[in-house]
Amino acid sequence: MECFKEFPRSIGILTTLAGIVYLMAGMALTVSIGAWFAGGFAVLYILVHYFHYPRHACANCYYYGRHCISLKGKSAARIFRRGRESGFHSGMKLAMKGVYLVWIYPFVVLIGALARGRPIYFTDLLLSAILIVLMVMRQLMRRSLGCRVCIMRDECPNVGPDPRRTVKIDSGAPVGPGA
Repeated sequence: MECFKEFPRSIGILTTLAGIVYLMAGMALTVSIGAWFAGGFAVLYILVHYFHYPRHACANCYYYGRHCISLKGKSAARIFRRGRESGFHSGMKLAMKGVYLVWIYPFVVLIGALARGRPIYFTDLLLSAILIVLMVMRQLMRRSLGCRVCIMRDECPNVGPDPRRTVKIDSGAPVGPGA
């Protein structure tokens, strides 16, 4: 299987759209509890996805300055100084902690509101289900569209090495981290 030196924009656009739908569903769920919670979710989402994640994962990635599955490689190069690819594993672990925080925020707010006596509505259940489906969809999209052809897969704490995957030789030199 050949690895992408640069991901097609269509894959990045698809994952970005899923992220935007997640943001909208999370805001719809939290705004029903309070505008401050929705605003907090939007700020957290933007900080994590456009500053925290690129700073820790993208700056240390092979795709720094290139199109990647998240379309953040090029924007990270404009904002952050290039790191070392050897720091990708630890950087990605730290970056994913922020993503997990974004994932649980709407649920924590909802559980807090329910604990304070707010009744549960059908829309709460529906939006919660949509958020869960989008989280699962994001992981499936990344693994099927991105991780299997990503040069950094062997260094990634989210996926790890795949013994079935081989890197094709391109022009006599293998394409891999640091290439």
